[in-house]
Amino acid sequence: MTIHHAKKFRDRTMTILCKLDELAVADGRQLQEICALGGTRNTNRILARIESDGYLRSFRRQQKVYVLSKKGREVIGSDRKVSSGYLEHALIRNDIYLALGMPTDWRIEAPVTYTGKYNRKYRIIPDVITTVKSRLMFIEVDRAQRIQENRKKIELYADLQARYYRKTMKSPPAVRFYTVSDVRAEKLRRIVREVNAMDVEVLKI
Repeated sequence: MTIHHAKKFRDRTMTILCKLDELAVADGRQLQEICALGGTRNTNRILARIESDGYLRSFRRQQKVYVLSKKGREVIGSDRKVSSGYLEHALIRNDIYLALGMPTDWRIEAPVTYTGKYNRKYRIIPDVITTVKSRLMFIEVDRAQRIQENRKKIELYADLQARYYRKTMKSPPAVRFYTVSDVRAEKLRRIVREVNAMDVEVLKI
């Protein structure tokens, strides 16, 4: 490998490691598109090399799913650890990231706090906070969450939106629930109607 090719591979490796740290988990197809790795054969070759160098760990699903290894986390200064039970949820989140055009401010699981009735402090942790068409958006991935837990979250979002609007007279942050079945989608839409949320939309993936 020439010096030029070695540097190119190191730069590409760092790009992949940093993107994996941002997303937590990704499969080969997602990394191929997100990091512009070319064709499938080239993508597999690159990821296999990085894994053999000890920077990645993989899990076998329909295709390989990658996370940073301890060595990979150390080289980019990350302390994010990922459990195997979290993989499917994160992969769905990545597909939403791609569908939205890969927003530059994709923040996963960042807490949001606001002051509610009687000056009580409330805390919500969306799956993602991002900006779409200049508007702040909270994204939730609903795969196997208990409906009652989703109700509590929708109620909090509805309260936050109403208070934001009353205080600023501007459109509040949008909320999007992405769910995996028509049955779950209908249950969530019913809750949205019941709590009279300003802008909470339920979408089937």
